[in-house]
Amino acid sequence: AGAQVNGLTGVAVEGGPDCVKGGTTWIPEFAQAGALLDLTPSLAQYPSLQQENYFDGAIQTMSYDDKVVSIPWYVETRVLFYRTDILAEVGYPEGPKTWDEMKDAGEKLAARGNGNYAITIDAKDMNYLSMFAWQNGSDMIDENRKPHFNEPEFMGAMEYLKSFYDTGMT
Repeated sequence: AGAQVNGLTGVAVEGGPDCVKGGTTWIPEFAQAGALLDLTPSLAQYPSLQQENYFDGAIQTMSYDDKVVSIPWYVETRVLFYRTDILAEVGYPEGPKTWDEMKDAGEKLAARGNGNYAITIDAKDMNYLSMFAWQNGSDMIDENRKPHFNEPEFMGAMEYLKSFYDTGMT
């Protein structure tokens, strides 16, 4: 958050940079602060920046109040990768397919002891929680920008991930 705070401070004193690399979650805050230029009129000059060249999720992060205010630099796809040999040893040669299977496999993997764990879950990385919350049916934040963090779908994902810490699987 240091870069984000520094950027907003620069905006507040009208001394911010002309161009920044920031997270997509920064867009609303920077846009509300008046720090982002409406790029919409300029897009016609740059065919490669047209929205049809991006995935739907990236397009959503480009805009604020119906104005294009950012250009995606890269888009990530997160995946669960695993060692088939180790998961085969605990009964999942093709990997877990459900949350219950993932927890069962995790318990068996962690039970091996000797510093072995089921999965690395970075508690400081909201992407883990976001992925699980979306998979669990949470909107997290609706179209009116209202958060839904207390709803069962979000809380269920958080409790699921927390259980990996509580039981020593991560």
